[in-house]
Amino acid sequence: MGPAEFLVGSGIDVRPHPHIGLATVTYLFDGEIMHRDSLGSAVAIRPGELNLMSSGAGVVHSERTSPEQRALGPRLFGIQAWAALPAAHEEGAPTFAHYDAARLPRIAGEGKTVRVVMGQLYGHTSPAEFPHPSFYAEAVLAPGAVLPLDADYDERAIYIVSGEIDIAGESFGGARLLVFRPGDRISILATAQTRLILLGGEPMDGPRHIWWNFVSSSKDRIDAAKADWKAKRFAPMPGDADEFIPLPRRPQLDSTTVILGLVPRTQCAASFNNRNSSASVRSEGKAGSRHKAEDDSWNEESSHLLLGLLLRLLEPSARLLDDRVHRRCVGAAHGIDHALERRRDGSRGRVRRA
Repeated sequence: MGPAEFLVGSGIDVRPHPHIGLATVTYLFDGEIMHRDSLGSAVAIRPGELNLMSSGAGVVHSERTSPEQRALGPRLFGIQAWAALPAAHEEGAPTFAHYDAARLPRIAGEGKTVRVVMGQLYGHTSPAEFPHPSFYAEAVLAPGAVLPLDADYDERAIYIVSGEIDIAGESFGGARLLVFRPGDRISILATAQTRLILLGGEPMDGPRHIWWNFVSSSKDRIDAAKADWKAKRFAPMPGDADEFIPLPRRPQLDSTTVILGLVPRTQCAASFNNRNSSASVRSEGKAGSRHKAEDDSWNEESSHLLLGLLLRLLEPSARLLDDRVHRRCVGAAHGIDHALERRRDGSRGRVRRA
């Protein structure tokens, strides 16, 4: 989301829409979003805070800029991740929790600051509850700062929000997702003022299917959710019931948003998604080209999807993946280069770049 600065009177209006089988992890660097959901939650999220909504069997929510913020000419910059729920929690009751910045552990020193948003990292544990071993954190590094990322989890990645880093002698700039091999100790050197998102955890308990805003281990369950949303059987939205996003007739590729998920052996599963559509795509190897959906109804099954990075980018252009790694990664966001399966055999770690 962003970075963006809106004209006075403008803002975002993500109308009420449904989810099943996932948790939305919303974290901002700048600006403010008003969250409302069918549980009756109405909470503004601000920089350094966490909104954690678990959809369980079904929830509806909206994300808008408040009238007060619109009057100021608002700014917005942040990331929303989708975390797949374990199978035992897919049909649970929906929940919502908000965590102020003061409640999230903050570690500072030696030119780096880390805020542990979810899970456990560097000896600190977030109060946020999630039913699967995982971690999610923001790190801000001054030039010359070094941040280790030990092999405490099988699946680990970093998203470079801004700045530039060096890993094992290779430089990586902003808008890159780097996925690391299990077992390797990683040392991240900031060569400029840098902001990172650190994410990962243990492999999920089985395959997940993605269609539009629905995630499930069962295609039949997603079909049922589609029918429920079309028939207006989801719970109503208190305080925001006049509008809704209709069920798309057919998933279509949209290059403004992307889900990037981590899977075992650091393969990357990805699918394009936005508030109206979602589709698995075949890359033609060129940015800005048209793409044919592999299946009109279903996204690429992302085996053992653990944690997705949902980047709502405001610009329409996108750099798409090289065909050689299509089966591992089927989409990439604006600013991410053509994916190359790169392996480094240096002692300080191996990196796959996406």
